[in-house]
Amino acid sequence: MKDSDLDNELQAFARGGALEYNTQRPALILSEYGRNVQKLTRYLLKIEDREARTRAAHTLISLLKQLNPAVRESSDNIQRIWDHLYLMTDLKLDIDGPYPPPEADVLNKKPLPVGYADGPLRFRHYGRNIEILINHALRIEDREEQLGALGYIGKLMKGFYSTWNRENGATDDMIINDMKAMAKGRLVLDIETVQALKLFETAEYNDDTHDYSNFNHNNTSGNNHSNSNRRTSTTASTSKKRRKRKDPKRPSRR
Repeated sequence: MKDSDLDNELQAFARGGALEYNTQRPALILSEYGRNVQKLTRYLLKIEDREARTRAAHTLISLLKQLNPAVRESSDNIQRIWDHLYLMTDLKLDIDGPYPPPEADVLNKKPLPVGYADGPLRFRHYGRNIEILINHALRIEDREEQLGALGYIGKLMKGFYSTWNRENGATDDMIINDMKAMAKGRLVLDIETVQALKLFETAEYNDDTHDYSNFNHNNTSGNNHSNSNRRTSTTASTSKKRRKRKDPKRPSRR
C-alpha cells in the first residue's frame, strides 16, 4: 500500500470511519494483474466520451503488455490481453477496439467430457494405442501396405516389450501371437512371411558411400595408431630422462 492510500485511510478512521480491507472490496476478476489495474478498468467505464475511452483503453493495453513480458507480438496473445480487459470490466466496456469482446455464453460454457476407452486392456506393457494401430491396419485393403503397417507395429511392440522385460527379449513368434490376440483372430500373418520380408527387423544403414562399419573400423585403427605413437613418444622421453640422470659427465648442482 502506498503512503498516500495509508494516509487517506487513517484520516477516514480519524473521522470516525472504518479502515477498508481487501475482504470488503470487490473481488478480483483476474488476480494476476492486481487491484490497481482493476481500478483502472473500472475508471474506463466512467469516461463518457467514446473516443477518449478508446484512447485510454489502448494506453491500458500497453501497460498490460509491460506487466506480461512473456507475451509476444502475435495476434493470439494480443487478443487474449484485450479479452482480459473486457473481462475485468464485466464485458461492459464499449470502445472501438481491434477485437470484439468475448461472448458470455462461450465463457460460461462447460468443456466437453473427455472420452476414455472402455473395456479391459489385455497387454498393459503395449498400451491401448497398439490395439488402435492394429485395428487400423486391419482395415487396409492393399496387402503390401498392410504388411508394411504391421511391420512398423511389430517393431514398436518389440521396443515396448524390451522396456518392460529387459532380461528376455521378444521373439517374432511372441509378437505375432500377441498381435493376433489383440486383433481377436482377424489377423492373418505367419512367421514365414515375417522372416522372409524381415518385417520386425530394424533396417541397417549399408550405403556404399557411407558405410558405418568401415567408418568405425577406420576410426578405431586411426585411434590405435595415434595411441601407439603416443605411447612410443612417452617411452622415449622417459628413457631419455633416465639417461640424463645416469650421465657421470653431467655436473651436479649444489
